[in-house]
Amino acid sequence: MVDDDERRWRHFNPEIPKRFGKISNLEKFDATFFGVHFKQAHTLDPQTRILIETAYEAVIDAGINPKSLRGTKTGVYIGSCISESEKTWFYEKVSSGGFGITGCSRAMLANRISYTLGLEGPSFLLDTACSSSMYALDNAFSAIRNGEIDAAIIGGSNLLLHPFVTLQFARLGVLAQDGYCRPFDKDASGYTRSETINCLFLQRKRDAKRIYASVVYSKTNCDGYKPEGITYPSGNVQRKLLLEFYKEIDLTPNDLGYLEAHSTGTVVGDPEECKAIDSVLCSQRQDPLLVGSVKSNIGHSEPTSGICSLVKACFAFETGLIAPNINFTEVKPTITALAEGRLVVVKDVTPLPKPCIGVNSFGFGGANAHAILKAHPKSKVNYGIPEDNLPRIVTWAGRTEDAVNEIFNGIEKKPLDAEFIGLLQNIQEEEVSGMVFRGYGIFGNNGNQPTKSLVRNVQHYTGLKRPIVWVFSGMGSQWNEMGASLMMIPRFRQSIEISHNTLVPKGLDLINILTSNDPAIYENILHSFVGIASVQIGLTDVLRSLNLEPDLIIGHSVGELGCAYADGGLTAEQMILSAYYRGQVSVDSQKISGAMAAVGIGYKVIKNMLPEAIEVACHNSADSCTISGPIDENYGCEVVVNTADISTVEGCRNLLVEAAKLGSIGGIFNLAVALRDGIFASQNMEQFVQSFSPKAVATKHLDALSRTLCPELDHFVVFSSVSCGRGNAGQTNYGMANSVMERIIEGRSRDGLPAKAIQWGAVGEVGLVADMAEDKIDLEIGGTLQQRISSCLQELDTLLSAKSAVVASMVVAEKRSGRSGNESIIDTVMHIMGIRDLKSVSLGTTLSEMGMDSLMSVEIKQTLERDFELVMTPQDLRSLTVQKLHEIMEAREKDNSDAEKMVLASEGKLMGIELLLRNLGDEAHSDQVMYSLKTHTTLAKQSFPPSIIIPGIEGTAGQAWYNIGAKLNSRANVLQLHQFAQLETINDIGQQTLEHVKALLKPSHPFYLIGYSYGSYVALQLAALLEQLGYRGHVLLIDGAPHFITKLANLHLGENFTDNFLYDLLFSSIANYIFPEETKESISAVFHKLDTLKEKMDLFMKYVDKQNIYSKDYFKVMIEALFRRVKIAAKFDLNSIRDLKSPIMLVRPTEVSLNDIEEDYCVSQLTSGKVTLKVIEGNHSTMLDNPVLPQIINDCDPGLLDDKNFDEYIRDAKPVAVA
Repeated sequence: MVDDDERRWRHFNPEIPKRFGKISNLEKFDATFFGVHFKQAHTLDPQTRILIETAYEAVIDAGINPKSLRGTKTGVYIGSCISESEKTWFYEKVSSGGFGITGCSRAMLANRISYTLGLEGPSFLLDTACSSSMYALDNAFSAIRNGEIDAAIIGGSNLLLHPFVTLQFARLGVLAQDGYCRPFDKDASGYTRSETINCLFLQRKRDAKRIYASVVYSKTNCDGYKPEGITYPSGNVQRKLLLEFYKEIDLTPNDLGYLEAHSTGTVVGDPEECKAIDSVLCSQRQDPLLVGSVKSNIGHSEPTSGICSLVKACFAFETGLIAPNINFTEVKPTITALAEGRLVVVKDVTPLPKPCIGVNSFGFGGANAHAILKAHPKSKVNYGIPEDNLPRIVTWAGRTEDAVNEIFNGIEKKPLDAEFIGLLQNIQEEEVSGMVFRGYGIFGNNGNQPTKSLVRNVQHYTGLKRPIVWVFSGMGSQWNEMGASLMMIPRFRQSIEISHNTLVPKGLDLINILTSNDPAIYENILHSFVGIASVQIGLTDVLRSLNLEPDLIIGHSVGELGCAYADGGLTAEQMILSAYYRGQVSVDSQKISGAMAAVGIGYKVIKNMLPEAIEVACHNSADSCTISGPIDENYGCEVVVNTADISTVEGCRNLLVEAAKLGSIGGIFNLAVALRDGIFASQNMEQFVQSFSPKAVATKHLDALSRTLCPELDHFVVFSSVSCGRGNAGQTNYGMANSVMERIIEGRSRDGLPAKAIQWGAVGEVGLVADMAEDKIDLEIGGTLQQRISSCLQELDTLLSAKSAVVASMVVAEKRSGRSGNESIIDTVMHIMGIRDLKSVSLGTTLSEMGMDSLMSVEIKQTLERDFELVMTPQDLRSLTVQKLHEIMEAREKDNSDAEKMVLASEGKLMGIELLLRNLGDEAHSDQVMYSLKTHTTLAKQSFPPSIIIPGIEGTAGQAWYNIGAKLNSRANVLQLHQFAQLETINDIGQQTLEHVKALLKPSHPFYLIGYSYGSYVALQLAALLEQLGYRGHVLLIDGAPHFITKLANLHLGENFTDNFLYDLLFSSIANYIFPEETKESISAVFHKLDTLKEKMDLFMKYVDKQNIYSKDYFKVMIEALFRRVKIAAKFDLNSIRDLKSPIMLVRPTEVSLNDIEEDYCVSQLTSGKVTLKVIEGNHSTMLDNPVLPQIINDCDPGLLDDKNFDEYIRDAKPVAVA
């Protein structure tokens, strides 16, 4: 801390002591978190930057959420003397925006803290030299006692940035030349300058969450005129201060256990101070007064030294020990009180004898201060370790993941401290804004041992408030003693006692049911019903007591009763009685024997497949049903093992005849395998026969014989291998045997007979691969990973019901880039294709012509995307040649980053425009600004204002909106922008269309704006304008938001695109939309060759002449509209739409168009209202065809919320029960 390094300046002047105290990280500051502009942050005095951070830390350390101080009468009192940054920003580097004044004015040391934290109490700087921070304490103490403020932040700052200030102090004769501060010592020759920035939080004791010490009293005075000079300390005036001080309070000098002196080690200062202390405080004492000075430990931090002394006193109270004076060897002989033993310097770690400490602080200009601190009398019961065994949950937020983990790690290192955890919970009771990492931990009591961590989770917080969903489970969620530990929660116990008293007249002891350790307690179904219901009631009450209200409620089976209670539909008594009667009915019902099974086949398919005793019990969906019937043992199921050799005709016949004696044969499964591996050159006839016999030969015989001996056959299944298509080294015979089997299966399928061949990849856990791999489940074999047997069984139903005769299931191993670390794109593709010699392939040959099948195509596509970030469609792959691969590779080698853009530029940008441009709308109605959709509206809803839909970048309604409209339950109008094609800003579009929108609205009803894609700009702009006029409502965005669309446009257009380039893209995109059979590249190339816009437009009109969908005039307007709208999107000011109040629902597709963007497209930055996110199947375009979308539009329609007051809806987001 105090050293002679040259971090601040070079040791160029021998008059300046080399040793002085320094703090680190002056250049660090989280400007974003504290809301400081980039330019202002760089011109802020480092003292101001660190003071802001330290003040914030002091508030947090006090157990207070900084947000709770906003708007309060909290004062800021800062003690500081010199800003050594003023010279730079006032006189040398004058900033253009005046940031130097607001950055280095010393008033800002206090004012910036008040501004940042929103504090409305007094805020000022005090400069009384070395006693500045103690004067700050005195002012704050008096203001709180007089009722002027409720709390105060008291701070001090001192940085040593310029050597000439230290030179001035050296020439004043107050510094120790060797850089060692020796208070009270005979060798003391002055002090060592030191840097410190510190803050305290002072408040009334009754309001405090955490107390280190109490300020009993504080008082100041000044030396006034002294004949010796202004810097000479006056022992008489110091004596006067102490005399008056102890006369004004209810304490005597004998109550002091220790005095923290101002003593700096100067020749005159120490004797004068000790003389005053001895005169006032030692005359009546029976025992010596312990004294010390923090300057010996950290140097003299001048204006902040008073707070340093206060902090030392707090450490003494916390530990019960006084920190020793260092650099002390022998008493200064001129200090009589020390020499005679009335004062004793603490030179070793010493127990604090009494819980009172006095603190002196004197300025070299004569400003004196004295205060008394008292230890907090209350100590933690059992060191904070709770008497119960309840786990504690801790939530914490931080700017980094490490910041959150640091808190959790600190909890784990010590025994569980319930009081400390309560302090943390108080801080996090409200959201601490700006903290982007949030986590929670659940910690268990471990007595005197370090705390047990039960659960920990830290995540990045996007700003999107995720909905709270309460899920009430059904039967099967019960277990013995499931309520025992929960009964320790008072609110839960209270709830259970109410339910218990309700069931007592029914003869049930609910508390016993919930706490009994009898494993058979829930075999009585009545106990299950009331047990589950009562726990759900109790948990609901507990969550509500914590103000955790749900956004959605979901219930299953008996959990539907939980929904009714949570939503207010049932009281606790009604719910528990409903569960009781439902359970009683189940007990009284006659028991049904048998079993049920869920099957992944629809009713229409399975109804003709079931035996007589099996029935469809439940038709769940088009591809799922539940079947029921007697259990196997009721059939008298029998297993018979037959050892006939099925590689012979007679053996097969014997097997089928014996099986027929047990009943009609419904299925034949040939699962046999015999491996005789070896390289082809080493194979012989015998090995082929051994491998063929159980597979190909047996299947041939079973096929022939089953056609006559098995007339009721439903299944004929053989297990094959993926090695048929690609082959495995050393398994020629095995692969051929499987291929023969598959050809037999295909023949049976053509004849209309049951037939299925399943190609399996490597199967783990059982079988041949498991034997070879032992416990290496991740072993890669032939490009596949082992598929677990549970996965195989799950897939079997799907495979057996598939239409194809030959099906496959495998887990493809992930291929790493380059395999050996440096493999090229060509090497990778050739490796997958199995081509070893590239010279054997013509450069113009396509991959399809080289033998690329569907499996290879999928693998090549995935590998290129994953390992080389090269995205290609299946059509592109089929036409891909070796020559094209060479071109891609050469371009990448030339300049990797630019090459990637070059290879994919035209396709990527064209796709970007097409992504926004789903179609060109419907010209027939484009002249109407408001086009009314045909909706499924009830008569009662006709009086409500319609929802306003703003379509995508085309700006007109199309077939997709007609289809959506037919499923909407209220009126809907499409706001068409065709007449506003000439407008060049979103604000202009909003202003021009506002009157059309207002004509459809009523001030008493909420508006409902729906923006898709580009339409999100207009929807949000209209919402802002309507809110300014006093309207309220809801906004629904369909895969659109300003940050998202602007980023998407810039990604595909580039930052510096030209008008000519944009016109080329638009012309080629629309032409390709009209004539999709022509390639995009060919169309784009044609337009690119033309120089003028007129030539491009003339060519475009020739394309238009060949179609009969749209008129030329419509195309001309559309081109100009699209041109302006794309430019608006690319250059949109993302700060122009802010401060909305409306709630916003964002609907995103599962196939994202951008990865590098927040989950909510940054919508939460635009509104103070609630932001909700829903994800539906599809991409940016196809999501409009998803039938779920109209349902979401209906669910969010304020006009359809009959049972809700809209004001409450947008304020409280009342939950909706979902059973």
